[in-house]
Amino acid sequence: MLRIFEQPLHYTKSIIMIKHEDSSDEDRGGGRIAILLLDFQNEFVKPEGKLYKTVEKVMKRNNVLENVPKVVEFARKKDCLIIHSPVIMRQGVHFADADIDPHAYANMDGLFTEGTWNCEFAKEVQPKESDEILRGRKDFCAFEGTDLLFILHKEKIGTIVLMGFLSNISVEETSKRAKEMMPHLNVIVCSDGCAAKSQQEHDNTMMTSLSVVGINVKTCAEALISIELISNTSDKVPKRSSMGMRISKASTSVEEKGIMMVAATVGLILLVVHGLTYVIARYGIFDGDGSGGPAMPEKDSSSNMLSITDTFPSAKLNDYQFKIYLGFIMYVTVVLTGLGLEYLVWRMLLTGDWDEVKENRWMMAQFLFSLLTATAIGLASQGNYLALPFLVIALWKCGFPETILLIYSALYETENSFLRRFIDFVSGMGTVIHHSSSALYVAMLVVHVLPPTPDVLTPVLPLLMQHWIVLLKYKYKTQYIVLEIILEFVFEWAAFSSLEKCYDISWIGGVIILSMVFAHWCYFGAGILNVLFIRDVDEVSNTMSHQIRKCSVLNALSTYEETNDEEIAKLNY
Repeated sequence: MLRIFEQPLHYTKSIIMIKHEDSSDEDRGGGRIAILLLDFQNEFVKPEGKLYKTVEKVMKRNNVLENVPKVVEFARKKDCLIIHSPVIMRQGVHFADADIDPHAYANMDGLFTEGTWNCEFAKEVQPKESDEILRGRKDFCAFEGTDLLFILHKEKIGTIVLMGFLSNISVEETSKRAKEMMPHLNVIVCSDGCAAKSQQEHDNTMMTSLSVVGINVKTCAEALISIELISNTSDKVPKRSSMGMRISKASTSVEEKGIMMVAATVGLILLVVHGLTYVIARYGIFDGDGSGGPAMPEKDSSSNMLSITDTFPSAKLNDYQFKIYLGFIMYVTVVLTGLGLEYLVWRMLLTGDWDEVKENRWMMAQFLFSLLTATAIGLASQGNYLALPFLVIALWKCGFPETILLIYSALYETENSFLRRFIDFVSGMGTVIHHSSSALYVAMLVVHVLPPTPDVLTPVLPLLMQHWIVLLKYKYKTQYIVLEIILEFVFEWAAFSSLEKCYDISWIGGVIILSMVFAHWCYFGAGILNVLFIRDVDEVSNTMSHQIRKCSVLNALSTYEETNDEEIAKLNY
């Protein structure tokens, strides 16, 4: 923070030291920016105003009338919301009780009288059509009697910058109330965009009263830099989940590289992993073949009138074997539909920038997983084929391209490190096996190869529980990880406890359970590598390049016309 209280501030004569790693979390995006101008009216800022003399010295010392318009102009270019909070008094109405009025304004007549020149906005910050003007204010705090809180929520404001009068009254009360009502709001007060009756009152507010409650006190120059950085982060690299990150990156190159290699990789993973799990179950764990069904009876073909009758391969199957064949057709149908849905939703509905609406829909798709999957299992237990579309929507998260983007990132995101791509591949492989095993499980329930017995149903119940808490990872990541580990232990216990009996029912039961366990080992292996060696992909601010920051700072500083090349060259990056 620049010290501005010992002498009048001239921004362009100051050396602003900014290091790449020093930018605060508050400057890393998250929501729109609002500029709140408090009491910027002729009564305060013009010599003819009744209160001008009370703030003249501090206002001139801080260059308020030069600094604030520059911030407002720059903010408008960055699509920030400008909010004006005037004081408007009816004729003959005074301020509140003098006991709570430290400047005895209650005893002064005609302040900010409605319809008079004194009440008008200062020409330096005249409202534009796109600005918001608060009406009905009843107190020094801009929230009292106005729609300010509603506006902040409606416009999804993540950062608010306050400037105006008086530093230790309206500015202090409004900024503190903002922090109290919206704890996650980034509140910035521009120290040289405000004024008070005395320099001591102004300094005490800026140096003590505001900072102790977590309000960021900055100069107007520093506020410009914050606006630039936050705008760049919000518009170009918004804070978002790993899904949003991968979609934004992959969407720029998918047209050139195609998707066939991803499809081939998915197919190879399915063949290798399911084949290995069958071999392990058949020859490494159990002695029986897990055939489950009765022996195929001999068929009498002597009565057939057509020579082609019963020559199709499926005619050689008994009823049990034909159910397995039918179940595999349903399984492949579900997997292909799910992967195709991911691709179509990605290319048709998720193009363009990843925004908050898409992020919220992605979170909803994850949250609905448990209910939709439970519905699919219930329908499948009754042999109802409606289980299949429910399962597609549940597993493939309404088409959000979770599966194919993990594989795509591993194959094509060459700017990532080898370890990052390896982790994406392991996660993608786990997702492919998890979804395909679930599809195989439900398909075999539908065609009655697997009966809905306690041994068959028990292993899947902890998987539903794991998705109950999926939204915790966005707010309480440590608690989420702890609960997931506990539920993972429960799942694997249930899985291995039921493995032998499921295999005895059918070898497919053994393959499903072992494949699902393998998928979860992939998840946890990738998660451990990510925690130990890779920065959290959701911390988008850490991925912002140094060059973007440098250009942003120079762009903000260029607002001050006096800044010369020599001083810019002194910036320490």
